[in-house]
Amino acid sequence: MTVSERTQIVSIVPRLGANVGGGKINAVFKRMNLLCDRAGSEVVLLNLQHSVNQKIAFADLLDQGVFDPRIQHRSFYEFCAGSEQLTKPNANVDLPHWDQQVAKSGAQKQRVSYFDGDTPVMRDIIEQTAAGQLTIRQVLTSPAEDVRLKYLGNTLVERVRRYGDGMVEKTFFDQGHALCDLTYEHKVLRHAKSYV
Repeated sequence: MTVSERTQIVSIVPRLGANVGGGKINAVFKRMNLLCDRAGSEVVLLNLQHSVNQKIAFADLLDQGVFDPRIQHRSFYEFCAGSEQLTKPNANVDLPHWDQQVAKSGAQKQRVSYFDGDTPVMRDIIEQTAAGQLTIRQVLTSPAEDVRLKYLGNTLVERVRRYGDGMVEKTFFDQGHALCDLTYEHKVLRHAKSYV
């Protein structure tokens, strides 16, 4: 029996956050850190959720020293995509035309409003996080839906469309490609479509 040159070790968590933890999960995190020292080991924390909040939570835990920097954080959707060609590019994100912008800076957040003439068409809320610059962009051109695009740096991570009837559509992105679409009705999953 031959030993492979590279061993991938995967630990699965439902989600990360300030109120997620405890003795058992902290013990798993310590074991993951120890496994990083094994020659030829690649340690992956597999998160069942894909969102900017989960990426920020992982970066916070890295900053606090909970995780070894060699541990990779992947969402379930990113992990399934791997390095294979994704079937749908990030092409369905149409931003409205604008010809002027107004920026206001607060203590921790910056707000940028975009106008087409005198009509507001888009609004950004920008703040610095442990994972980089978070931008939540709200598109204001459709009265029938609330569209929010969430970016880390210049990279789109998720799009959320809320309709007034309880329907919510979420699209998750990785490296410029859509990974999946999820449709919820009153917080109940109704439809899922994978592009992986």
